[in-house]
Parts: sequence; C-alpha cells; structure tokens
Amino acid sequence: MKRIRKAYRVIFWGLMLLLPWNLYGQDDPVNILTKPKLAGEWYIPEPGYYGSQLFRNEWFRGDVFLENGRTAHDKTLAYNVVQDALIWLDGKGGKVIRLDKGLISGFLLRDDRGIERRFKKIRARPSFSKDTVPVFLQVLYEGEQLSLYAQRKIEDYYSKMYGGTVSDVSATLEPRPVYYLFVEGVQHVRMQKIRRKELLMAFPPEKQQIKKILRKQHISVRNEDQLIKAVELIEPIIRDL
Repeated sequence: MKRIRKAYRVIFWGLMLLLPWNLYGQDDPVNILTKPKLAGEWYIPEPGYYGSQLFRNEWFRGDVFLENGRTAHDKTLAYNVVQDALIWLDGKGGKVIRLDKGLISGFLLRDDRGIERRFKKIRARPSFSKDTVPVFLQVLYEGEQLSLYAQRKIEDYYSKMYGGTVSDVSATLEPRPVYYLFVEGVQHVRMQKIRRKELLMAFPPEKQQIKKILRKQHISVRNEDQLIKAVELIEPIIRDL
C-alpha cells in the first residue's frame, strides 16, 4: 500500500512540474489548477478624443479566450476600438485593466438582451501596413471556404475635415467599420464600404453567377445584414470551385 501511495505521489508531482507555473505571473499551483488568470496593465483611454472609445459605448458580460486554450468566463468587459484593446473590470479589486493582447485569442461580448458578438484575433493587412498585423475582428460569418469579419474601428473625422491632427484638437470620433473577406483562411479583400460592386470585384470569375444569385434573392448589398447574407450565398460557389 505504501508503494502504491508513493507511486501516486511521484506521478502527481511529475505532472505538476509539466504545468506552466509562470502563467500570467501566477506562482500558486492551486490557483493555476482552478481558474484561468487574466493579465494586463492599468487602462488609460487614448487622449485627445471626444466621445466614447468603447464598442457600442457600453460594458458587456462575456468570456475571454486565451492563447493557451483556456477560457475566463463571465467577466465584465469592454472593447476599446481606438486602441484595439479588450478592457476588463475586475469587480473584486475594483481595477480597470487593459488586457495583454498577446495572451488573448478572442473574446465574446454578451449584452443585456443576450445577443452575443464574437471577436477573434486574426492577422490582417490594414491599409496603412504592407504586412499583416494581429487585430481583433468581429466574426460575422465563417464557412468552410469563405469567412467575413468586421473591424470595429473608429476614425477621426474632425481632423480629416479640417486638416488637423489629434494633437491639435480634441477629435470627434465616428464609427467606421472595415470588412475583411477571407478565402481558405487567407485575407482576400478589404472593404471600406458596403457595396455590391466591391463584392463582385472580389470574385471576377464568378461575377455573373453571383449577380444572378443576388438578383434572384433580391439582395442589394447596402447594409451589413445584406452583406452577411450575400457572403452566405457566395460560399457554396467558392466551395465548389
């Protein structure tokens, strides 16, 4: 019996040594084996902006998906669309934390009506960059071959209108989403405006076939819901190529 207990102890501590003890700077093995820990820095909104920097100007209850495969459930969260940062309100400590983006693979925001909005960290190519960078994109549609995501960015309209900069004046913030189409997991096109013409230009060989389907379904592709529906209809065409 003593040999059996000794064997169990050896196996137990052998497994414990394999665990990532430095996860989020947490040294207590008991805590690591219970709830996943979130890490970041004090949240400071971006200076020089007039208006809310938060997605939909509200806080949500939601889940944080971590790069190590674990999930921190039912947290108070907000998403800063200027900083592309997930913000966490630690109810116990009363702290507002900007979470470390490198530790997060995505998150889920749930509003008071129970509507869920899922975001994934995806490498995309914004207009200002020649290379791909990791950004949080809202999942609008994911198929076998074709996926549609939205970047809920905020643009400074005041400085654009008057030729100023954020450092010159307090910038007025306006929502300006950007849409990304991915084919087989690779960025295919970036759409700044929802237009049927831009969607058709993304798929030249299938242009006439797509036009026929959209016409049959009476979809004009003028708003986000119509764009999502159009992508759902295009998915079988791309999948069968």
